[in-house]
Amino acid sequence: MKKIDILFAIHTNIKTGSGSEKALYYYLKYADTSRFNITVLETNSIPGGQRLNDTDLEVIRDKTRFIEINDYESLLDSIRIKFLSEPLYVILLPLLFKMLRHTKTLKSLGKLDIVYLFHNNYSYLFTRSEIVVASNHSDFFTNSLMYEIKAKLISLHLLFPSVKAVHLFPHNMKMKKYFYNLPLFFLNNGVDTELYFPKENSNEKLRMLFVGRLEPIKGISMVLDVYRVLKTKIPVELIIVGSGSLEGEVENFSKSDGNVHYLKYVGEKDLAEIYRSCDIFLAPTQSDNYPLVVLEALSSGLKVVTTKVLYEAYKEFIAFDVIRFTDFDATLLSQAVLELAKTEIDKNVIHDYIAREYSWKMISERLFNSLSDLMGAEK
Repeated sequence: MKKIDILFAIHTNIKTGSGSEKALYYYLKYADTSRFNITVLETNSIPGGQRLNDTDLEVIRDKTRFIEINDYESLLDSIRIKFLSEPLYVILLPLLFKMLRHTKTLKSLGKLDIVYLFHNNYSYLFTRSEIVVASNHSDFFTNSLMYEIKAKLISLHLLFPSVKAVHLFPHNMKMKKYFYNLPLFFLNNGVDTELYFPKENSNEKLRMLFVGRLEPIKGISMVLDVYRVLKTKIPVELIIVGSGSLEGEVENFSKSDGNVHYLKYVGEKDLAEIYRSCDIFLAPTQSDNYPLVVLEALSSGLKVVTTKVLYEAYKEFIAFDVIRFTDFDATLLSQAVLELAKTEIDKNVIHDYIAREYSWKMISERLFNSLSDLMGAEK
């Protein structure tokens, strides 16, 4: 039986090991190479530094061909911010990718059966000869008018014209009606439950954790505001892991307060230990889709306080009394932390549930089966 040739396209480098890169890593780790020939098209961009270590990467490099291109899109985006209007950028972006399509590197990809996009703008690199699959990883964050219109334009091949199918996360099921007749499949993110597991803590102070990009949209300044409120009420520590444009603010804050600890670069094993040592995970995001860090925190036995932005993605965990959703407000978030800190949870029950429903091995198998089914439907 002929193997299926699949390419995964991502707009960063897999070494980054953040949300999309981590999902790709686990797709590849559990891929069945007796059925698939796999290529990864990545860029030289490693925002925030390398989180996946070289030993982990060796596991997938033995079964995957990697091709690296320059991060032209970020260059164009920086030019847009300074010189271009948004409409002109929208026109120039596909032209840029169409030019890249004819480069020697892209031609070396050869014939492909399926192209899976972690970043849907990369659809312009490919023609209609492949089955190009758009995904939810960096798109369709909310069921808003903007994304409804975008879905309709994709269905009509007026936007991302090479796209022939779409992978959506199950909590975005409402988007289904806007894609008309495009084939869709629904599949969750996963978590490595062998790495992210709980332990019992007896911290003298409530230990709170934030993991993510240090950007305004992720709510890092709100994290500091919540900490300021809480330290007037209870003994509390705050650990912050990540990098970004606000890391100077975070670093200065940590230097001024001995109960605030800032760690810029942390590998996966060390990060798992940090999760286990904490009590509450704080994620006051203003815009997000399906952040893996919340799943990792829950799998590690932490209680989670986040904003209503993530309600649809994580509402199933309300049944375990382990998560709270509030508005983007320091007082409300602080109250949720204090309330949740008093609740008793069974960490092992939650971990076992996540292991059954969200294991990366199962998710990877389902993804590749869904992609294989698209091949059958195309014939």
